[in-house]
Amino acid sequence: MIKRFFKNHPIHKKIVPIFDLFFFMSPMNSFLSNAIICIGMYLALFMANSNPLFINNFSYKAVCLFIGIQSILFGNHINSSRDSIIRFSVLIRKFKVKYSGTYINNIIKVLYLLGILCLANINIIILFIGLVLIVINIIIYKPYSKFINKDPCFTFMYQSSNDLLLLICGFIFIDLNSIDGINFILFIPYLLLYISLFLAKDSLGFIIEEKLINFGSIINPSKLIFSSLCLLVIAFGFAILIKDPLSSIIIITSIPFFIYASIRGMKKDFQRALVYPIGIINFFIITIFPYLFISTFILFYISKYYNWHRLDYHYPTFLVEDD
Repeated sequence: MIKRFFKNHPIHKKIVPIFDLFFFMSPMNSFLSNAIICIGMYLALFMANSNPLFINNFSYKAVCLFIGIQSILFGNHINSSRDSIIRFSVLIRKFKVKYSGTYINNIIKVLYLLGILCLANINIIILFIGLVLIVINIIIYKPYSKFINKDPCFTFMYQSSNDLLLLICGFIFIDLNSIDGINFILFIPYLLLYISLFLAKDSLGFIIEEKLINFGSIINPSKLIFSSLCLLVIAFGFAILIKDPLSSIIIITSIPFFIYASIRGMKKDFQRALVYPIGIINFFIITIFPYLFISTFILFYISKYYNWHRLDYHYPTFLVEDD
């Protein structure tokens, strides 16, 4: 009865427009960005010979870190994705939703200001990283986005540089002093996992839309997903070598989906090779930082609710069906 109410009651069509602005910012990207920050936090603890599990410390500065970083990332997304915003407006034009250029600019400014104010409450280095994220987007990506998006290598370099800054933020947040004696071998399993997921994303993207220019358009998606599998096997070897329980369990649990995609190679196999590992990453990180479950749970179900009642499709979901 409750499920029927949330799924079919007409009142939801009146409620969901409230969330238009929020989903304008592509908040589901935070499933991965929050996880990257948490991995940085975990690595700082792991390097200090700690075995972190179910850490219940919850501070004002931690809230500032996640709100600040996400505000900047939301602002960057809007600033660099005006074409996507226009497409979004067209998608829901029947609901008479329209955003002016002035309105969009004001939203970007508010998000950047909120992000800077939050990060200023932590320390000067994290504030500097937040400013670098903004500068990279405004000075490098926005003016040269067409050039960057036409070259998969430049696309990877831009995205990975942003995500590396997120990782460093998490690392510094836990222990600013430990960065002097950092052991870079600890990062190798996560780097290889990251590259594998990036290649899986490009493989799936090209399968869905062959007009895309990415690694999937240069290398056959089947070969690309096999390369991802090989990288994961190497990453697992490094994870065992450094005795890192988090990367070990994430990688070994993700490998079967890449094996299946390499062998059968159907579209739904490529979907699983991307979606399930991201879910696995979030699941195991929550066992270390359980408070992350609150934001992940809320975002997951608000996204399902919004997409179902506003755009008439079922997403996000772990259910992968045939077309």
